[in-house]
Formats: sequence, C-alpha cells, structure tokens
Amino acid sequence: MKYDCELIRDLLPLVQDDMASPASQAAAAEHMESCEACRVWYEGMKREPEANRENEGTEATDHYKSLARRLRLRKTLTLTGLACIVSLVLITSFAYTQGLRFSAEQAAGTSRYVDEQSTLLGEVEVGAYKVFFYENEDKYRTVLTKESFGLWKNSSSSWANKTEDQVKLVGWSSMTDRTGGQGVTAIPVQSLDPQVAYIEMGPDKERQRLELAVGETAIFAWDSSIRWNDLNGIAYSGDGKPLYKLGYEAANHSIRTDELRWLAVTPANHASH
Repeated sequence: MKYDCELIRDLLPLVQDDMASPASQAAAAEHMESCEACRVWYEGMKREPEANRENEGTEATDHYKSLARRLRLRKTLTLTGLACIVSLVLITSFAYTQGLRFSAEQAAGTSRYVDEQSTLLGEVEVGAYKVFFYENEDKYRTVLTKESFGLWKNSSSSWANKTEDQVKLVGWSSMTDRTGGQGVTAIPVQSLDPQVAYIEMGPDKERQRLELAVGETAIFAWDSSIRWNDLNGIAYSGDGKPLYKLGYEAANHSIRTDELRWLAVTPANHASH
C-alpha cells in the first residue's frame, strides 16, 4: 500500500520511540524501502538526539569550568586576605613590643611615670612631636612623644620639682633630634599670684607672650632646642611691672633644669637682665 510522505513522517517519531503499533511500524518500514527522502529524514531524526546530548555535554563542561575558575579565584582572594590579616597582626605586635602606638596619647601612656593617678595639665604639638604634662603625687612629669610613619613612640621624659612658689614650672622638655635636625622646647608655667597678668619668654627673635590667669597653665613651645639661660622668662603685672624671673636661687657649679624656679624680682636680680 502506498502512503503519503507527510503521514509517514508524522509516524516516524513514534516508530523511533517504539511507541507505534506493529501495523504502523510495518507501514513506515515498507514506505521507506521505496522512499529515499523519508529514509534520509528518519536517519537525520535518529542523529539529532545524539547531537543534542553532545551539545548538552559541552554546555555542562563549560559551566563546570567556569565554576572551577570562580572557586579558584575565591580561594586565592581568601588566602590573600588571610595573609594580609596575619601580616597586619604580626606588624602590629612587633610595633607594640617596640613601644609604638597608633596615637600620641597611647604612646605617652607607656611611660612608667604615667598611671591612673596622673593628672594631665596640658599638651602641645610641635612638628613631629607632641608633649604631655602631668602632675603626679611627688613631681610634675613631662612625656615627649614623636610621630614616625603614622605611629607614635615615647621619646623621652623629664620632671620638675613641686614647690610652694606663686609662679612655677610644671614641666620641662627641650631636645634636638639628631636624625632630622629638628628640635623642640616646651615649657608649661602655672601662676597662683593674681598680680601676674602675662609672661614673656624666649630668645629675642622668637620671644613669646602669653596671658595667664590664676590657676591656669600656659605652655610656651618652640620648634628648636633652647637653653634655659636664653629663655629670659619674666612674669609681668598688668601695668608691665616685672614680678618674677626664671632662674636659680643660688649660683651652682652644676646646672640642673629641675632646680629652675620663678624667683621674685628684686632691683638687684632685675638689673642683671
């Protein structure tokens, strides 16, 4: 029996999936024996699933390759991040063992003379330095900190004796940085004399004048190291009368800055200046 090609081609998918009846399978086979076009059609239809499976396999392979690349990248980034964290921890630990801190206040706190009982009287920043002035039970303590590459370190400390003077030093710091050439001088002064209105101090070209109320602390600061005898510190009354001068109570063969005091001005010692 001769069948129409369109009818046979509608049956061929059922034949391929073995879902056509025996009569339909026989009719399709009989037709393809004499119809080359339907036979080619059927062969192509049988090859199509294999091609689809190959394409699916290629797509799956590409997907897994892409996934593997992402996983490798994530692993690399994770390991790099961990290495950075470990390096930062090691650097920070080493810096702390060397006395380096992230702030000047923290660096000053490493001084053995600073504790919870220390009272901060004032602070001043001069270039790469920051100076802190504390009052302890026994003495006034000065801590000099220095900044380098974003970190701070306790550079030195000094003291000033406590006295009953009406005008007094409550700290002292003067040094020259041998590495960079820059220096610092910082001197805090406190007055308990209501007659004192202001203080002048410093070499002629760098002389400073600061007003001073009772109980306040005035801080003189320079970006160089200045010898005490070049400071010529004098405390004045409101009408410009010299009341006190910075110096030594008695002439000594040895000079110690912790013995410097503000002495009441007399005609004799005022004339010497």
